[in-house]
Amino acid sequence: MSFLNKFDTTKITKAVKREWVSVFAAVFLGFNLAATIYFYFIQTGLFSEKQILLAVLLMVAFSILFTFLILIWKKYVFLKLDHKKKYGLAVLSLVIGILWSFSIYPHQENFFLLPTQQIKIEAVSRTKSTNSEDKVVITWFDIAFGQASYSQFQDIQGWTREGSRFYLSQHPPASFSWQGKPGTTVTFKFERGPAMGKIKINWGNNNLETIDLYNISETEDLVVSHTYDIPWYSAFSVWIFAGIFTSFVLYLLFTLWLVWQPRKTSSKQVWIWYALPSFISWSIVLLAYWPGILTPDSISHWTQIHSGLYNDWHSVFYSLLLWVLTRIIDHPAFIGFIQITLLSISSAWGLGEMQKWGIRPIYLWGIAIVQALSFQNMVTVISIWKDIPYSVCLLLLTIQVIKVIRTRGMWLRSIKNVVGIVLVMCGLLLFRKNGLFVVFGTFFLWFVFYTQSWRYLTRALVLTVLIWQGFNLVVVPALHVQINSGKGVSILLHHIIAHFDAGTEISPEQKRHLDSMLPLEEWHYNCGVVNTVLWHSDFDRAYYEKTLDQTTQLFFDTLKKDPWVNIRHQLCASELVWRLYPTTYTFTNDFGHIGQTDEYIWISENEYGIREAPKLPDLNRVMMKYFFWSQDHTLVYVLTWRPALYLYLSIISITMFAWKWHLKRFLLVAAPLILQSATLMLVNLAQDFRYQYGVVLIGFFCLSLWFSNPKVDQED
Repeated sequence: MSFLNKFDTTKITKAVKREWVSVFAAVFLGFNLAATIYFYFIQTGLFSEKQILLAVLLMVAFSILFTFLILIWKKYVFLKLDHKKKYGLAVLSLVIGILWSFSIYPHQENFFLLPTQQIKIEAVSRTKSTNSEDKVVITWFDIAFGQASYSQFQDIQGWTREGSRFYLSQHPPASFSWQGKPGTTVTFKFERGPAMGKIKINWGNNNLETIDLYNISETEDLVVSHTYDIPWYSAFSVWIFAGIFTSFVLYLLFTLWLVWQPRKTSSKQVWIWYALPSFISWSIVLLAYWPGILTPDSISHWTQIHSGLYNDWHSVFYSLLLWVLTRIIDHPAFIGFIQITLLSISSAWGLGEMQKWGIRPIYLWGIAIVQALSFQNMVTVISIWKDIPYSVCLLLLTIQVIKVIRTRGMWLRSIKNVVGIVLVMCGLLLFRKNGLFVVFGTFFLWFVFYTQSWRYLTRALVLTVLIWQGFNLVVVPALHVQINSGKGVSILLHHIIAHFDAGTEISPEQKRHLDSMLPLEEWHYNCGVVNTVLWHSDFDRAYYEKTLDQTTQLFFDTLKKDPWVNIRHQLCASELVWRLYPTTYTFTNDFGHIGQTDEYIWISENEYGIREAPKLPDLNRVMMKYFFWSQDHTLVYVLTWRPALYLYLSIISITMFAWKWHLKRFLLVAAPLILQSATLMLVNLAQDFRYQYGVVLIGFFCLSLWFSNPKVDQED
């Protein structure tokens, strides 16, 4: 009692009344965190008072902890913010937190909101004679929450439990039942064999299934599963609990960052040094993956430059660039080395620009090292793809936009800088066709916001168009490039495949048209990729090229009949751009797979003798193992292979930076990546990581915005 007397309960009561909002917020957050932990880590398929008690204790502990944390945060952070920032950040944090929860956190059911189901299993006699002894043995029983216990079985008649087996102990008929909340799926595993009998399963609501366990071959297991329809709000409630707590953490971090004033700096460090971490790291990885990563697209380019037969299915400009480089050293590793050098210097140039925005070198070195050691950068930059220089150009354009903003448009008034803009814009136009919207969209915004520099912008625009069209109208015909006119229509073909799968009404004549391309029984839909039809071995490409008008008309006909099919398809086809965790397969196996003899493969078959020859085989094995591991772990997979994460990170970073420092025009920095992403959302045909690699690079670059202090006078 003497210990308790030391506490002045009156003061505590007054403090709680005075800070009741903070206390309520702490209890609310404690409840959400405790509920999240309960649903993801504690709950099982049975109601347990001990589990509930543990969750309550966690809630109390978290509430006390959050009370102290919120009071400290309120005094030193919250009260320093104006109302607009307080409530604006609250809304922003809530939206991001909920979206993050739905996209990242695993699907988990709320046990308390699930419907109760009853399952009955009955062993029955056969209608015809066999050599079976009518045995039935259950070796596994599983529900959505994990393995269930045989002790939960009820109304047992003629069944016996023995260790991990639950078996029929008398001649049929004999039955048992189970009642509970299984969640989405229930799974039983039965032994099959020449002595096994026959069972009936009633999954509930008179949903009957009869299964014959007789098998003349040796004993083997048969897995029987059933899926239940469950209320949408079951998993939704769990995501809301997790999302609210995530929003709170984000709100703390955002508000802390707003009041944090980084120490001012005016470092004159030469920017090229920031290229060292990337150059060294990626060069070592090139040795481990010697002579570089070559996919079928890479081999296609290699074939063109060595045969002299070019086609425009892939970038002719990139093929021509490879031809020039291979006149110096005809080896894929040399191309990888050039790409490493190009990206290292470009990234360093960007960090050097951010140094002029008041970022201390220690932060810039940290970002340079993180970028150098990120797995996706290490393996992508050594891949022989047109997407690498295209992505570098997208990063360079973003840096150029920042330079224009910092100098209030004066950076445009230099012939040297105009030439740099023209080179970057031409790269975007010539490496990938979707660069068209990025280039002209950025020019349009520059003309709108920097009208005083219109003469210089006009020169840059005219030169860009002249070089771009000059290449297409002069160089391409001179090389006798084979033109693939059907590539653009393949986007429409993907929509037609979606309608065919959805059962949209198609006339007999239109069906004959589709059947002439590929037998109708081979038309299989995959929203993530058009290859199931377009690259089918029996696809008649010649007929497809001749009848593009018919295919285009069929697209518009089906669009009129059921536009929702097109909308659903486009949302799915564009998941690479906007979805953090996909429902369709993302192409990352280009970076390596296991061959028939368990060897690691990262080079496609070719006739040029290019084979895997790692100079650092031990490092290669470690990296390949990490690559496969990254595919199987949700958080690592999202951090490594989902460009959408870097798109959102970039947009949030740019928006927060503009908000904190009252630089509305800085929002223009997001233009290149938004234009790139919006275009790909409309035309994407495959879930290929490399298509959005430029957005990933910009995401790494935008990390620097969180450490800047632009209130520093610097000369350009």
